Amino acid sequence: MALNPVQIKDVQTLLGKAYSEISFDGKKSLVVYVDNADRTYRKGELKKIQKMFQHYNATYTEPTSGGKTGAVKMAPLEITVKASIKANPVATGKAKFKPSDIKPSIVNDWLDAYDIVDNVKKYIKSVDLEATVEKEILYLLDETAKDTRTKIPFDIPKDLIPAEFYEVLTSVKLAILLKKNDADIRKILGIPKDMDLKRSKVKIYIPQKANFPLIDYYISITATEKKSEESALRISVKSKVKSPKANTVKFKDVFSNKKDITDWYNSLNSQLKQKQKGPKIVAESALDVYNSYTGKAVFGIPIMSVLNLIRDDRTNITRIINDTLNNVITVHEFENILKTIEKNISKVGNNTEMSTFDGDIGVASSKVIQSSMSKVGGTPVKNTVYNMAYLCEKILVSASKQTSSTKHNYYQMFYDQVLTQKSIAYAVSSVTGKTLNYNFYSLVNFEQEYASWLALRSKNSPNAPNDVIGIDV
Repeated sequence: MALNPVQIKDVQTLLGKAYSEISFDGKKSLVVYVDNADRTYRKGELKKIQKMFQHYNATYTEPTSGGKTGAVKMAPLEITVKASIKANPVATGKAKFKPSDIKPSIVNDWLDAYDIVDNVKKYIKSVDLEATVEKEILYLLDETAKDTRTKIPFDIPKDLIPAEFYEVLTSVKLAILLKKNDADIRKILGIPKDMDLKRSKVKIYIPQKANFPLIDYYISITATEKKSEESALRISVKSKVKSPKANTVKFKDVFSNKKDITDWYNSLNSQLKQKQKGPKIVAESALDVYNSYTGKAVFGIPIMSVLNLIRDDRTNITRIINDTLNNVITVHEFENILKTIEKNISKVGNNTEMSTFDGDIGVASSKVIQSSMSKVGGTPVKNTVYNMAYLCEKILVSASKQTSSTKHNYYQMFYDQVLTQKSIAYAVSSVTGKTLNYNFYSLVNFEQEYASWLALRSKNSPNAPNDVIGIDV
């Protein structure tokens, strides 16, 4: 027997008192939100709700698939328990949004943009997402695929959608732009005037594991069904929705070997060579560490880079070093510390105590580390090889600022080796106010519209090694 309006209101009232958040569609769907994404926990809550309304002959129906929690039913009501946004359901359990997580699969195959959208929708509906999260992701998908607009209304928490999902969104948007023969995207990607994209079979290929670290997906615009990565557009994705800082570009991904660095540097005119001496030294130092000292990159690259800058460009780097170290020790003393680590690099690691070296080195290291860094969350800064490397990172980052005396600008290197030689274009998603922006850059418009100065960026902090220093693109 169906509940009458008074009884339905009674159910709403009792659930409203028992739980902090509920929603009712006015017909039959009543959702209870809990701050716990664990499926077993939510099943337990449903069983409690069933007992709460035994007097209305409530029954608990087990889920028919592994991705659901079931429901409490008392006609016409169907009560479900879902995780609230606070429980961060997107980042937990089954609801992951890397392209390789999505089923039906969207990776390792040439797919039409609309096929990708359909597969993602099927995946979203198969996992147990909180209703608002599901609604917003479906909205973004539909708006992205609908037309050639590169600006979409966006009024949701920035951390609601994981960064990896923007790989999918930008691939769909770019494919739609190409399908529609969009004039701006044709110019950016350098597509010949006599090529009619409306006749092309635009397909997207998202590698499960990228063959080349800079590439997130390929887009083929040939008119044939047979597609290849070699002839396709190569796209790298940067999501700046949650944070303006995206992943850095590592030197091993810019150059294959030191000969590539030499060839690049020798191709520059004399004026550019003078400006690019510092970046060249840093890139060579990075390649040396990658090639000769496996597993030492986090501390080895900054230490060797600064040491080689002192050796080969001492005059220019001295002021940056003194400013960073607050003139606590001399550049000569600092050089000796770095030489000692270099001499022992095959035997030391991030956590090696500087006190293991001879007295003068240990004392000088402790002096400069303690004076240049503050406590981390109340924890004293350790006198380790890593923290010495972190000081070197600070020197490298400072030297790459546009306002610095050294003016180490990594744009020329990036333009020549990544945008030009590797023919990689960038898909950058960002939020301005309540608008989601899809922007695309290549060697045609990168400098004018995106950046003409590229500095180095570290994602590390005192006592906490995280990642290898790289170019902040």
